[in-house]
Amino acid sequence: MKRNPVERYIKKRMDSISVKKIRPLFLWCRCEKCHKEFRRELMYHCSYLHYFWEHYFEYYGCSQCFQDKDEFVKWLQDTGRLYTEDSLRKLCKKISSII
Repeated sequence: MKRNPVERYIKKRMDSISVKKIRPLFLWCRCEKCHKEFRRELMYHCSYLHYFWEHYFEYYGCSQCFQDKDEFVKWLQDTGRLYTEDSLRKLCKKISSII
């Protein structure tokens, strides 16, 4: 069985995406879409592993801008803040053509 490092890389990055509903009690969290800060209100929290550095990026979205988690993730992917499987494949293809 031959291992494919590209598929492993894509799977690791796509599995790192986590979206949760939170209610920040102490800290103010800023919505990425409307740029308002909220505390003690329902928000969505998305964290994911960055491309090359092994640290997580975090984004917050308020429940007034987004109706559910899927809408929040779709908006992040459409604006280019969160990667998609296709964008990861293009990145791997670009890197392999350079090497």
